[in-house]
Amino acid sequence: MEGIYVTIRTSLDPLSGSYNILWVSLVGSQCECPPVRPLTDAQCLLPGSSCSVLIKPDKEIGTVVLVRLRLEARPGFPNLDWHCLDVQLKLSTEDTEAECFPCHRWIRTADGDVELRNNRVCLLNCESLQILRDQRARDVQNKQKHIRWRTFVEGGLRCIDMPSVHALGPNLGFSRQSPGVNVHYLRGFTDRAEPWSSLEELEMLFIQNGKDNKVAKYVQAHWKEDAFFGYQCLNGCNL
Repeated sequence: MEGIYVTIRTSLDPLSGSYNILWVSLVGSQCECPPVRPLTDAQCLLPGSSCSVLIKPDKEIGTVVLVRLRLEARPGFPNLDWHCLDVQLKLSTEDTEAECFPCHRWIRTADGDVELRNNRVCLLNCESLQILRDQRARDVQNKQKHIRWRTFVEGGLRCIDMPSVHALGPNLGFSRQSPGVNVHYLRGFTDRAEPWSSLEELEMLFIQNGKDNKVAKYVQAHWKEDAFFGYQCLNGCNL
């Protein structure tokens, strides 16, 4: 066959690039081709950039069903995670449309081979190729290593079974800096260890400290509503 034109695109975020070496290989319905490097030693994965390579399999691979990406650390350079947007395949440079294999995730050297499927939706019982069924099974097994729950205390909400947020990796773990909120109406109560004995005590708190505080007024007016109460249970009680 003439070959397959492969274009790998890096996401636009300023921190999405990497110095690491990229390898790409194609898995077909009949066989797979060896991995190739789309970039030279003098090139790296820049934010918002794309790199293309013509892959010429030695034999017929059939229909491309998976694209494999792998990062290799470059000696002497920081081992930075890379955020891949997608991979696009064309059988000819004259083709107006490309087959897209979405990624939209961070890839690390520790991940090994990362397998991408095309953007066509298919239910498990509709999979016709054993290759794709096996890929689904590997994907589920990998997610089960990271997405687990444990009981922190009996009767309470369950929490994620991880020693730290860093173990989640860059795709599942994230940090968000909340904007400053005026919570001075809670001053003096943050170290209180005793439970509230009645709702009247809470009313006293608002009367004494929340007269000129917008946050306190909102909490006082809406805390009994399902939407507000459910949000506090989901994210942790703040009172």
